[in-house]
Amino acid sequence: MPLAECLQYSEFPLDVAVCMLLPEIVELLVTNGAELRLREDEVRMAIHFMGDTVEPFLWLYHGNGVGEAAKATVLALLRHGMELDAESEDGRTALPYIAAAPSSTVSVLESFLAFGPSCPEDLPQPATNSLQNDQVNSRKMALVLEYCANNLGQDVFMDQCLTAVEALVRHGCVEAAREVFRYGATWSDQSLLLPLPALTDKSELLHIAASFNHVGMMELLLEHGSATLDLDATGTPAATAADRGCREALDYLLRRGASVFTYPSKPEGGTILHEIISEDKSLHESERTLEYVFGIEQHKVRLSQVINNYDGRGFAALHIAIVWGSLVNVDRLL
Repeated sequence: MPLAECLQYSEFPLDVAVCMLLPEIVELLVTNGAELRLREDEVRMAIHFMGDTVEPFLWLYHGNGVGEAAKATVLALLRHGMELDAESEDGRTALPYIAAAPSSTVSVLESFLAFGPSCPEDLPQPATNSLQNDQVNSRKMALVLEYCANNLGQDVFMDQCLTAVEALVRHGCVEAAREVFRYGATWSDQSLLLPLPALTDKSELLHIAASFNHVGMMELLLEHGSATLDLDATGTPAATAADRGCREALDYLLRRGASVFTYPSKPEGGTILHEIISEDKSLHESERTLEYVFGIEQHKVRLSQVINNYDGRGFAALHIAIVWGSLVNVDRLL
């Protein structure tokens, strides 16, 4: 295969060189005809692959010089006519790709931001997809938020904070979410709260955290006043945890004083026990959850007080356990 054709052959060597932050090889490849433009059947250009490789490889090649290697790689691309804000086929520039890359280091993002790329309005959202350890996620999020705060209008920025928090709650990225709250508080001149009164109503963040068993995230949400224990619209977060079999989340919420009723304003709507033993989960799961909460004395005492309460269909938890044939749950409730 002729050299020039080989340079365009997938996987493109130039993309690999940019991934690995190897500016000398970038220079060599481009000088010998490697294309910088968007190639046919390709979604991204070379600059969109900045540092997007397994992190240990970058440290293996560059040690503590990852940031300098990233800077030199960008300069090499710019020297040969690559635009800093060149768009991929789906209209994204390099910055969202770098923010989202699950293996890219904080140093790569920091070095790229120093060049002053344009700031997409939704930049915090791809940053929530960088699913590394929470400390790395938080450092990346802090960089992204600082850049957005300096380049976006306040209303747009705050909307993006809300969107980012919602995603981070699902992922359980506590420290990254803490960064969002910190910036939200700074911009709103409030000590703790994001200036979005409908935050809880819109996203029911505590329900989301409870359904994924993210205890640390629930602590953060309650600490920052963005949620309350007993949201009534679709049942309480404790009811959500019970229904999903998220035992640690249920334990945490009950210890914080969450209601044992599914709908605190309508005690006839059922209890946590009904959610634990409900028919939409396996017997094994419901048995383990009931064993767990009854094994904690303070929870057993509270739940025993509503053990004979009926739900909207006229069933006590014992009725449901009998219908579904769980001898273990029947014995425990008796």
